[in-house]
Amino acid sequence: MSMAILKKVLVIVLTLVLLTGLKHLLDRYNPTSIIFHYNLLTCIQYFLLMGVLLWLVLYLLFRYVFKRSLRASVFWIIFLLLLGGCEGFFYYVLRNSEKTSGRLHALLTEYYLTYEINFPQLSYDSVLSYTLKKNAVYDHDNIEFSNQVHANKQGLRDDNASLVKPSIICLGDSYTMGWGVKKEEAFPELIEHKTGLRVLNAGITSYGTARQLLLLNRLDTANLQYLVIQYCYNDYEENKAFLESGRYLPAGSRQTQERTHASYQLARTYFPFKYTLTLCRMYLRDQLSDRSDTAAHARSYVQPSASALLEILYKSNCNFRKWKIFIIDTNRYPAYDHYLLESVESLLKKNNFSDDFRKSIHIVKFPELNKQRYFYPLDNHLNREGHEFVANQLLSAMQLNGRN
Repeated sequence: MSMAILKKVLVIVLTLVLLTGLKHLLDRYNPTSIIFHYNLLTCIQYFLLMGVLLWLVLYLLFRYVFKRSLRASVFWIIFLLLLGGCEGFFYYVLRNSEKTSGRLHALLTEYYLTYEINFPQLSYDSVLSYTLKKNAVYDHDNIEFSNQVHANKQGLRDDNASLVKPSIICLGDSYTMGWGVKKEEAFPELIEHKTGLRVLNAGITSYGTARQLLLLNRLDTANLQYLVIQYCYNDYEENKAFLESGRYLPAGSRQTQERTHASYQLARTYFPFKYTLTLCRMYLRDQLSDRSDTAAHARSYVQPSASALLEILYKSNCNFRKWKIFIIDTNRYPAYDHYLLESVESLLKKNNFSDDFRKSIHIVKFPELNKQRYFYPLDNHLNREGHEFVANQLLSAMQLNGRN
């Protein structure tokens, strides 16, 4: 009996080693699938290890408590029932994440953002890398929402009429675009409805300040009065690369964009017990790694982020004499704070900027926005109520409330 057990253990160990080798080979020769194949093969390894541990527990239990041998069929029934029960539980909590908190909620969020998130359809652009798919209407579905994306001929989530002499242009990323809400619920559209002014929603997912202002060069600014620039913590890497390359933004090739999109789509592919095995892997990873506080590390990026933002904006083609420019900052709950905006205010006072530039810039803070009720619990983008709040705060800053 011991020899048979030893052979099974050796087979499992050999399988684990081969799976590790296969991961390295696929990493090298098929990088497009790296998110998916790394998770799949690692989950298979965890499946084997969990099976071994459960078998050992059941073997000892049956031998010394029940005084009988453990049949393979019994083991597999128990093992698969346990995994199936856990899978059902995680399926439920992923779709009811508002009922979770603490470490479980953080793991569910990370899982969703890595292995479940569905991005809008995109069109390749040789300068901006991509825009939304032009002249298109399609469904954008994720776990917490389902809505349609209507994109105009410029690849923006707005109608073609809004491209003609808008009074307000809102630049930003997915928060401005209205990720997760209907077109008419996004804050640029709400501002248009409440003021009667023509407002163009020029937010595109993952755009940093550099791409936002390159996009602005394509837009009609003949009648522009107000420019909204929405900043997010992840804009810094793009802005930094833009400045380091001499104000040039490498767009990559169409093939690179297609491979990236295919990689994210492949990562969403379901396989048996994906929720359970992936979340267990992520939990054990955290237990075995250094989980030191990253708050101080995050704060170290604030000043360079603010500096890059202002440098890009100052050297842009914006008309600082005629336009009022409103800078807002939106981040995922509960990471939302005003450190970046405070640093921008400080740099505006200290650095050698023109008077026109200083006068045109208006910093708008939303301290009350840092509440879960304004964000999707799992996706962490602004929900309908969050967009309503941002629109009202911007209107107050612009002093346009009640205008017809």
